[in-house]
Amino acid sequence: MIIILQVLVKVNRTDRRLQMIQGKVEDYLNVILTEDSGKEEPLVSRQEELMRDSIEKKRKQQEEAVFNAVLKEIFP
Repeated sequence: MIIILQVLVKVNRTDRRLQMIQGKVEDYLNVILTEDSGKEEPLVSRQEELMRDSIEKKRKQQEEAVFNAVLKEIFP
């Protein structure tokens, strides 16, 4: 019974830490996205739009990879 209580306490701590980290990452990404949206120029052609979409997808994948790496460092 004591072991179960200890595990529950650790799980609750981990959950609170993850929520805190998630909030900080969301705040960071919101700041980055608002900075990026202010710099965009109107689209000139369909090809340019496709290129921007692919660059945005790659950037999001890189951000996810960084986020996952941070989580792996914090919670091995």
